[in-house]
Amino acid sequence: MFVDAHCHLDLFPDPKSILSVMGRSQVQVLAMTNAPFVFERCCELVEGYSSVNVALGLHPELAFEYKDQLDLFQTLLPKTKFIGEVGLDYMTSDKRDRQHQKRVFERIVEMCSAAEDKVLSVHTRRSASDALSILNGFKGKFILHWFSGTDSELKSAHNIGAYFSVNAKMMQSKRGRMLVGKMDSSRVVTETDAPLAKRSPEIKYPDELEFTVGELANLWGRSIWQTKHDIMNNYSVFVENVYRE
Repeated sequence: MFVDAHCHLDLFPDPKSILSVMGRSQVQVLAMTNAPFVFERCCELVEGYSSVNVALGLHPELAFEYKDQLDLFQTLLPKTKFIGEVGLDYMTSDKRDRQHQKRVFERIVEMCSAAEDKVLSVHTRRSASDALSILNGFKGKFILHWFSGTDSELKSAHNIGAYFSVNAKMMQSKRGRMLVGKMDSSRVVTETDAPLAKRSPEIKYPDELEFTVGELANLWGRSIWQTKHDIMNNYSVFVENVYRE
């Protein structure tokens, strides 16, 4: 059994075939969406697959393009416990774009905090300090997806209760392994970010999860079985009392 706490099921060329693989491989999945209008379609896609939960998202890189969808986001919010992909992305140097992303993310965090039972998967590329500032005091749980911040930002993340989802590409880089090694292992789950992130085009799902589990086992000095067990225990913190309308 594996955990994939961050993938984009609807972006696969053939989502139904991937769902079959997920079922055969016993993968527990959080399927991200990048905009509110695709959420319900993705929910229909996973009907009958109880191990797959769909998250309601508004990706920061699309925050301006879909700025008119915050009302739809709020309408759909009661339909799922899981929120993602949301957050900030400061690859852009445009100050107006960054400010708009912050306003959107602040509004999403405010809505989710009011509900008190949401689990957020948060994008923080080059923006960890601002994202953590917004998340400080959040009433719910949040997972930092593919975290790549500084050591001090990692410490701040731990201090406000962050969890972390780790993928194969992180475990391939020296910097990524160093950061993962400093994470509290009781707050780490695995992810793929598939189909967007792969070590090579030939790799099939869910081989990236197996690779990541193996690397974590080596890093933590644990058996593969124990590592899988620990990751599943960590993941159970999020899926407890899952509800769907």
